[in-house]
Amino acid sequence: MKKALFLTILLTTCISTFAQTVSLTFSGKDESNRYVRIDSVIVENLTKGWQEVLVYPDTTLTMTVSSGDGIAILDAPLKLSPNNPNPFDGTTFVNVNLSESDNLGVEITDIAGRVLLSEQYKSVQPGSHLLRITLAKSGVYLLRARIKGQTAAVKMINRSDGGENTIAFSDKGGFPYATLQEKTGLKGVSDKPFNIGDEMKFLAYATIYGMEQQSGPIVQTQDASQDFLFTFVSGIPAGDGLPCSSEASVSDYDGNVYNTVQIGQQCWLKENMRTTHFSDGTAISQGSTSVSSTTAMYYNNQSLGHLYNWPATVRGGVDTLSGYVQGVCPTGWHVPSHGEWNALISYVQSQPAYYCNGDSNNIAKALASTNYWNSTTNPCAVGNNPESNNATGFSALPAGAFAYQIVYLWNQTSFWSSTEHEDESMAMRIGISYYVPNISLSAYDKWAGFSVRCLKD
Repeated sequence: MKKALFLTILLTTCISTFAQTVSLTFSGKDESNRYVRIDSVIVENLTKGWQEVLVYPDTTLTMTVSSGDGIAILDAPLKLSPNNPNPFDGTTFVNVNLSESDNLGVEITDIAGRVLLSEQYKSVQPGSHLLRITLAKSGVYLLRARIKGQTAAVKMINRSDGGENTIAFSDKGGFPYATLQEKTGLKGVSDKPFNIGDEMKFLAYATIYGMEQQSGPIVQTQDASQDFLFTFVSGIPAGDGLPCSSEASVSDYDGNVYNTVQIGQQCWLKENMRTTHFSDGTAISQGSTSVSSTTAMYYNNQSLGHLYNWPATVRGGVDTLSGYVQGVCPTGWHVPSHGEWNALISYVQSQPAYYCNGDSNNIAKALASTNYWNSTTNPCAVGNNPESNNATGFSALPAGAFAYQIVYLWNQTSFWSSTEHEDESMAMRIGISYYVPNISLSAYDKWAGFSVRCLKD
C-alpha cells in the first residue's frame, strides 16, 4: 500500500514537473524602429473563448497546455478575479468568468453597505468578460456579482477621484487598457485552458508622447512559444528624435561627450554644455555676476549642465548674418541665434504629433525631458504627466537659472541665444517652465546664468 501511494505521488509529481508550457513575450516599436513601452496586451483564445490582460510591467504570458480535451470546467457558475490594479487611482478592472449563459447582476457598495451603482446585463454568454470600474471618491468598496442565486465579491481600494461612478461591461476586450493610471500588472501566468493549435488573438496598447495608440491585431494559430513585436504609428516625422546621421556624438575640450538629436533639418546637442574651457583650452572663469567679467560660468551639475552668463556663452562674439558664434560650443558647433531658435519652434509647431490637446502653441512638453520637473495639474504643462514629454528628443532639463546669487532648479530652464537685444545690457533667450504649455522668447540681462545648447554648423 505504501509503495502504491509512493508511486502515485511520484507520477503526479512527474506530470506536474514535465507539464508543457507555452510562453508569449511582447514588445513594441514605432515606425522608425524605436522601442515603445507597451502598457497592456489583450490575449484572447478564440478557440476556448477566454481572454487575459497583461498590464505593464508584465510583458510575458505563460500558458500550460491542458490535458485531455482541454475544456475548462468551472467549479461554480460565477468567478471574479481580484480587481487590477488594486489599490487604484479612479479606474480599475475586474474579470468575470461564467460557466453558462444567464443574466448577470453587478453592484458596488461602500464600506457602510450603501449602494453606489447597480447594473443588470441580460443573457451574458459563457466565458471571460471584463468590467471597467470608475469611482469618484477615494475609499474602500465592495463589488458583488450575481448569477443564478450565486454571489461573488471583490474588495476594492480607491485612492483618488475618478470623476464619476460608472460600470462599463465588455465581452470583446474593447477597453483601452493603456489608460490605467497605475500599471502594476497581472501575474504573467494564465490558469485558462490552452491546447497546441488553438486560434489566438493579440492586441496591444501603448502611450506614445501622451497619446494612446493601438497596435494592429495579430490573429494566428499558436503552436509554440513566441516573441511578438507590435508596431505602433506615432506620427513622429521620420528621423526626428534620432542621433544626427552626420555626427551621433561630439566631445568638448574637457572630454565630456554629448549625444546629438535630429529635429527637422537641424542637428542639436541633446545635452546642456558642461565644459569649463573654450575649445582652444582657455579656462572659463567661475562665479562672477558682473558683466565686466566677460567669461563667467556658474556651476550646476554634470547631469543638468553648467550655467553660463551671456559673455561666456558667446565669448565676445555677437550674432551676425555672415557667420556663426562658436562661444562655449565645440568646434563645428555654435550658439544658436534667435532666428534659429525660432526655426526650431516653427518646425515643432508644424507637426501635429508634437501638439498637446491639438493646440500648436502647446509644444513645451515635446521639447522637455521626462525627468526632474516639478509637478503641476495645469493641462498640457511640462510638469503634468511628465512621462509623456520629449516627443522631439530635445530633452530640455529643468536646470534653472543663476540670478541674484541663487540657482533656481527644477521649475524652469532658459537657453541663451547668440542674438544681442537692442538694449546692449540684454540678450535673447528661450524659456520653458514647468507650469505652462508654451515656449517663451524674451530678452534678459546678460549677467544671468542660463544653460547653453549648441547647434551644428
